Amino acid sequence: MNKGFAIAIDGPVASGKGTLAPNLAKKLKGFYLDTGAMYRCVALYSIQQNIDPTNKNVIEKLSRELIIEFINGKTIMDGNDVSEKIRTSDVSKISPVIAGYSGVREALIKKQKEIAEKTLNDGKIVILEGRDIATIVLPGAKFKLYLTASSEARAKRRQMQLAEQGEKLDFDTVLKETIERDKRDIEVNKTLVKYPNKHGYEILDNSELTQDETLDSALGLLKERGVI
Repeated sequence: MNKGFAIAIDGPVASGKGTLAPNLAKKLKGFYLDTGAMYRCVALYSIQQNIDPTNKNVIEKLSRELIIEFINGKTIMDGNDVSEKIRTSDVSKISPVIAGYSGVREALIKKQKEIAEKTLNDGKIVILEGRDIATIVLPGAKFKLYLTASSEARAKRRQMQLAEQGEKLDFDTVLKETIERDKRDIEVNKTLVKYPNKHGYEILDNSELTQDETLDSALGLLKERGVI
């Protein structure tokens, strides 16, 4: 029987999952498993090797072969730290295409479950974030949080993130990409649920919250539900 417990954080692009999850893991002395980073690793590798992202068979094969680890808060792909490289706009554009391949999802979900299971058996708290953690990867998670924000708030965050990486895009372009990404994740990839309240999630809208306020709100919900 597992000694630890899992916290699943799902939500749309730029909702702050990638910031909340590691902060929560640090606060609770848990292990952060960034599932989205795994898809980004496959995307990055395809770019590095000049592999056409529409070549489904090749992409699915490499997703099974890539060694992806999370060590000391870093994303390691085949022994190399790619934490920064997987956050570029080029990788962001390819990732949802790759995430739509059933073979890729099967391979990465298997890896995610193995990492989570080992962590839980070690008696640790594991925090996972993505789009379908609570519905597909770890439906038995003790706490399921759906983190969201308005399309405008998320587009603004994404625009700032890209600017920090040296990529300047106008707000309208980023907003359009954000809305299209939501639509793709819900209707095409079917990785994101349309009505989270029907799937047992606690919903947290952080449109008007800072990172610290989002963390405090999440901790508040965990305490209210008797998880911590």
